[in-house]
Amino acid sequence: MVTGARHFWLEGPLIQTVFPVLGIVFWIPPGLATTIGLFYFIVGEGMAHLNLRVSLGRFALYIQNPQYHRIHHSVEPQHRDKNFCKLLPLFDVIFGTAWKPGKDEFPETGLDTGEKPAGIFDGLIWPIRHSFSWSPARSFLR
Repeated sequence: MVTGARHFWLEGPLIQTVFPVLGIVFWIPPGLATTIGLFYFIVGEGMAHLNLRVSLGRFALYIQNPQYHRIHHSVEPQHRDKNFCKLLPLFDVIFGTAWKPGKDEFPETGLDTGEKPAGIFDGLIWPIRHSFSWSPARSFLR
């Protein structure tokens, strides 16, 4: 099961708008841009959110993998503020936020608040819901 569709809903359209412009500005060949995009999606986003026990063993801190990224979504207190990388754990290692998962470490994930969206509209504004003092979803959908 893939659980990668938890990002803010405007992130995809914004990235799809900005990246082609960057490719034109910096004269990146289309084949190279496509290869980089596919590699990033498969390893950085697609693979990271697979709900699989995949251990890279001693290479766990070299490249993103499902077990490494699962720590980031863990509800366990010792995993809070760990494993932020999207592709390479290098900066997690440098800044002390890397947690190398044990071979059988597969923690529960989710929100520790227990909150759930009230409906479709509330789910769409979920990432920015606290930016507003009044939420139409809370007024009309409850």
